[in-house]
Formats: sequence, structure tokens, C-alpha cells
Amino acid sequence: MPYADPVTAVGPVTTASIPVAQQTRPLGVAVIAVLLLLDAALSIADILGVLPEALDRSPLRRISEFAPGLLLGFALVEIVAAIWLWRGSRRAWVLVMLLVGLALVADLYLWVGGDPRYGRLGIDVIMAFYLNQGVVRAWFERHDPMLPASLPPDPPDAAP
Repeated sequence: MPYADPVTAVGPVTTASIPVAQQTRPLGVAVIAVLLLLDAALSIADILGVLPEALDRSPLRRISEFAPGLLLGFALVEIVAAIWLWRGSRRAWVLVMLLVGLALVADLYLWVGGDPRYGRLGIDVIMAFYLNQGVVRAWFERHDPMLPASLPPDPPDAAP
């Protein structure tokens, strides 16, 4: 028995099959992408030595003194993550969750070391919880450019 082609068997996905809430980019995703780009820009400015002294980034300043390549690599990963996040890639969600996890570990290390960064810690916690909301995760699954062009339609709502 030949296998059915999933595109012709199910039919193409139209915007009518995707709920309106999932068709537009969630505002928080755009905010997180901008925050990632801002953090990358500050890291690059710190490496180049053009960061104003008014911005206290002392933990990163220590990293930029002995390992500027590490900080530059992290900034480039943040730029890639922001671009993928803006496009709605599922791999962006995974990458940003990894970045947030690393940032939370660094935040806790600073807290234990007596140099707490409560603002940064709070932003990282909010990002982790926001990206794990069902609506946000569903948006990434529907808008991933790496997924096939045709997805199966949403199952019909079951009547109780």
C-alpha cells in the first residue's frame, strides 16, 4: 500500500486554520529580541572600550579583560538568537532558553559572590517564564521557517 502524501492528504495550512492569537508576533518576543540586541551591543562596546563608565558592567568588564573572544562569541550568539527569535524559529526558542539558563547561573554566581544584580536576575526569570507560556510556545511551533510548508490543521474542538 503506497503512503499518502501528507500535503495532499491533509491539505495546505491557511491562515484561517491558525487562531488569530498565533498569527501575530507576541509583543514579549519582540521585546526579548530587542533586549538581546541591546545586550550584544553593550558587550561589543565593552570589548572595543567605548562603553561609557556610567554603565556598570563590572562582571563583563572582567571577562572582556582576560577573554574578549569569549564575550564577542556570546554577543554574536545573542545577535543570531535575536534574528531567529524575530523570525519565529523554534531553534531560537531553544537557544534563548539556553542563554537565559546560562545567565541565571551567572546571576546566581554573582549573588553568592556578594555582587547581586537583582535587575538582571529579575529580567532573566521573567524571560524564562514568558517563553514557557503555552501561547508563546505555540507561536514558535507555528512560525518556524524550518518546519515543512504544510502543517496538519488543528484538531476540531471536542464537544463535551
